[in-house]
Amino acid sequence: FGVFKDLDNPGATLDPARVVARDGKPIGWVIALDSQKPMVRWREEFSVPTPPKRWGFAPDARDVRPASLSPDKLTASTERLVPVSGGTISHWWKLDASDPRGPHTMKVYVEDVLVADFAFEVN
Repeated sequence: FGVFKDLDNPGATLDPARVVARDGKPIGWVIALDSQKPMVRWREEFSVPTPPKRWGFAPDARDVRPASLSPDKLTASTERLVPVSGGTISHWWKLDASDPRGPHTMKVYVEDVLVADFAFEVN
């Protein structure tokens, strides 16, 4: 988990971070997989300390189902079918100035198995 650099470049990098800013820079995760499958289904559960003013759900052709929100509006779930590229999968997004500060968590499941649990702070 961290901050992405040069996303428009095939050589984009991820700088690991446990504290991220609401500055519009892309944040996200990269996970290495030991799989021969050309495609995998991942699900992420993104939890925030207080409900944001808005969730920035954007439909994606790779969505297995539309993004969903927990009844308390603290956890969003996204599920996608994606190619395994170079043995990795990834996802990124940008924080908005109105997003809540404080502790956040991201759980990532691949084929319904928890493979990563990221805890980070938004300042």
